[in-house]
Amino acid sequence: MFRQVEKRRQDELEEQRLRLEQGRLEREVALRDVQLKKEQLDLERRAEMDERNIEEERQARWEASEREERGAVASSAGMGSGGYIVIEMSEKDRPLFHDLLKGFEDYAKLKGYYLSFSMDSSFEGKIAFKFTVQNDGVVVGPARVRQDFRDYLKQVQNEDINQLDNLPVITTIEEHNLLVALLKNRISFLQHSYQLSQNAVNYYEGLLMNMRSFPALPTASVVVQTGGTMDSRRYKAVDSSHLIQGDQNSLADSSLNIEIGRSFNEKQALSHNSMS
Repeated sequence: MFRQVEKRRQDELEEQRLRLEQGRLEREVALRDVQLKKEQLDLERRAEMDERNIEEERQARWEASEREERGAVASSAGMGSGGYIVIEMSEKDRPLFHDLLKGFEDYAKLKGYYLSFSMDSSFEGKIAFKFTVQNDGVVVGPARVRQDFRDYLKQVQNEDINQLDNLPVITTIEEHNLLVALLKNRISFLQHSYQLSQNAVNYYEGLLMNMRSFPALPTASVVVQTGGTMDSRRYKAVDSSHLIQGDQNSLADSSLNIEIGRSFNEKQALSHNSMS
């Protein structure tokens, strides 16, 4: 009896030990899973940071390259001539921009000084220009030219071009009136050209929007019911230069009668009759 009790107690202790061991193993597995997930998250964060750093370095190199390119373009365009202003511009916008700058020459004359502008359009996707004040005894600083150019742009954007008549007369009255008339015509041309281009853009945008609103539909099938009158065996072509079609149809004519037989024998008999 004593041995049975002792054996039962040892079995219970062994079972308890096994449960404790299993619990310890489960805790170790869970802890290992947590550590693995943490390490994986750390790796993902480091990879994301590395990718972000690479992208920032690439962006910084691209910006530095763009700055060097713009500096090289400006340096080559204005070498020995005071430097050019380099801006990006498409080929189709250059003629209008040329007329805009050309009009500033007349506006500067109305302000009492003379200048000329130079343009270099040999760069792909870019244009370089500069204004040169002519040395005729009138001292004009860069700040004055910049302010006059801003005023000129405001005049171009203003719809009432008659405000140019309010400019003070600095030159002779004849030259002043001529310059005002030329400037009005040029500004009017610039405004109309810009408006036409905007209208074209709005038209095509509206056309695209309408195409999105009204999708293309499949072509409807049309079936014409004729009650069998157009059947190949019953159709009679009236007034069709002796053309008849089908079986046992005839066409009366003042010159001859044409009949079409149903079978080969009938057609052969009709052929013999017509020849006789």
